[in-house]
Amino acid sequence: MYEFVKNAALLVLAAVFSTTALAEEPVKLTIGWAVAPAQLTPILFEHPGLAKHLGQSYTLEPERFVGSSVALQALATGELNVGPMTFNVLGLPCCRQAQA
Repeated sequence: MYEFVKNAALLVLAAVFSTTALAEEPVKLTIGWAVAPAQLTPILFEHPGLAKHLGQSYTLEPERFVGSSVALQALATGELNVGPMTFNVLGLPCCRQAQA
């Protein structure tokens, strides 16, 4: 049973990577940022040679947001691939204040 699951997982991974490798145009990654220098997204890949495959297998499109709540909405609608999140936007139970 374990061998079957392992082989099936390897087959799925091979299929995913083979279709990705055959893509004719680079994948567009949209990365959100709110403030610099805390989030260096807009200037991180400006140095030549830092991102080896930039423009070949992927392109980066930094997009500025006024806050992480707006970035969370963009993540939910699929307009953003990676975004800055803070604890108060995620609504973690450990970070909520007790209400009286």
